[in-house]
Order: sequence, then structure tokens, then C-alpha cells
Amino acid sequence: MRLVKRYEKDIDWNIGCLFAHDDFVLKVLGVCQEIGTDPKILNVFGSIPCIFQGGRVPPRTATLLDSLDILSRYNELGVGCRLTFSNPNVREEDLSDNVSNELLSHLNKSSGNGVIVTSDLLAKYIKEKYSSLQVISSQVKPSVEVGLGNDTVEYYNNLFDLYDMVVVNPMKVHDVKFLKEIKYPEKVEFIANHKCLPNCPMAGNHYKTVAELCMKMLIQADTEKTEKRLDDIMSWCLKTRQKYPFAGTSLSFNDICYLSKNGFTHFKLEGRDNDGSVFIRDMGDYIFNHEFFTRLAFSILGNPV
Repeated sequence: MRLVKRYEKDIDWNIGCLFAHDDFVLKVLGVCQEIGTDPKILNVFGSIPCIFQGGRVPPRTATLLDSLDILSRYNELGVGCRLTFSNPNVREEDLSDNVSNELLSHLNKSSGNGVIVTSDLLAKYIKEKYSSLQVISSQVKPSVEVGLGNDTVEYYNNLFDLYDMVVVNPMKVHDVKFLKEIKYPEKVEFIANHKCLPNCPMAGNHYKTVAELCMKMLIQADTEKTEKRLDDIMSWCLKTRQKYPFAGTSLSFNDICYLSKNGFTHFKLEGRDNDGSVFIRDMGDYIFNHEFFTRLAFSILGNPV
């Protein structure tokens, strides 16, 4: 039995399960350890509601102490945790946020952890105060700063001056010139199961609107107008998908093999915003061999997937 999918070169995974699908993933990791199989899941990412966080975070009832315990459980298994602190609107006065700093301080005590960031202000703050943490440039960054499709190789190469790793637009898999000219392929991460449209013109506005909504929810401000704007964006997205049903950015098996042969070995699976069944399907499609993984998932969940 070969549980883990084999690509042409060794690759590793950063998966979006932190504070979202922890129970399932921790059990999968435990089984893999028991049978001596390494799924190459080096990192998990996510966040709880706080000022630094970016992207939509489902409401959580866990306390800060519970969250710190979850981080420790992954670290004890040798898996690094990356906080999605990708809010592009962080201000100087926000840097003292207690919850955000408690999470950073906890992760800074162990090696192998990191933070996914959009704001250069926040990146510099973390590098200065929490030097053990890896600082990763988010996919949000090019979306809000230059727009996908306008994100040149020079744009990404400049990011390496501040960031330890850079998440790039998945459409770059089709740009041979880009792949040849990127300075540090070993510091690049590709999202394998990205759900957005190719070079989506609404991506920047989408991310900004979500960040605004999350902040308003955090401070319990009125969200009606922001939610309406987000609904309009999602309606446009659905109509565009219906018009172009095969448009997408998810990578194929051959795409990942091609990238790995060219020195790009770090891959990311979205999932913290997805329904559990979608997340599990994507794990089975990309990290594991599906026929064996569905059996493992059944044993954990108690029902077929």
C-alpha cells in the first residue's frame, strides 16, 4: 500500500487546516506516524479572530489558551504553524494588539513556525520582535498591491529582500520566462488548489472587502454595507464561472511535477474557509493516493467521504 502520492521530485505541503480542521488532520498525522509514513506536511496555516489576521475566519468558541494548545500539539508532532496575519490594513497603532502578539510570542518559542503577511509594516515588526519566525509574503500582497496579471518577476524578486518565502500567483506555472528568472525558486510557494479565477480582476477588491468585514466583526461595528459589497463580488464571481465553466487556477499532477523539476518544491493547500468535505477531498487528490486516503478518512469520520 502506498498512502502518500509520489511526484517526480520530493515536495512538501503547507495546509490550511489550522483552527479549522484540526481534529481530522491531527488524527491523520497520528496514523501516518504509527505506520511510518511521512506525508511531507511540514506546515499548517490559519488564524483566530484578531487584528492581524486576514481572510474570512469562521467564528470560533475556543479561548486563546485553547488556541495555544492546538499550536503546541502540531509542534509536538514536528509540524510548523503559520499564522495567516495577512490583513493588508495594519497600522502602527495596531502592532500592540494583545491576542495577535500572544500567538506570535507562543510560536516564537519553537522552531519551524512562521507568519503569512501582506503588510510590510507588520513583516518588519515581526522580524524585529519575533526573530525565530519565518515571514512569508501572502498571495494577498500582489492582489492588492499591483493586481494579478500585473505581478511581474521583478515584483516578486524584490519581495525576497524582506520576506523569507513568497507565495506566487498560481498562473505563473504557465510562464516559462517567469520560472527561469525568479531569483530563489527554493523560497517560492505555489497554491495547488487555488479556487479563484485566473488573474482575477476582482481579487484585490475581494481581499480588501474581506479584511474590512473581519475588522468590523471584531470590533462589533455595523457590517451591512460591507457584506453587501462582498455579496456583489461573489455574485460576479459565480456569473463569470458560469460563463467560463472550465476557467481556474488549480494545479494538475503534471503541473506540480513540472514545477518540482524546476526547483519549486513548496506547495500549499487552501482549506480553512472550505467545507470539511472539500478540504478532505483536496487532501486526497493532492497529498495522498485517493483510494487509500478515503478509507483512512472513513475510519476517522465514521462515514464515507
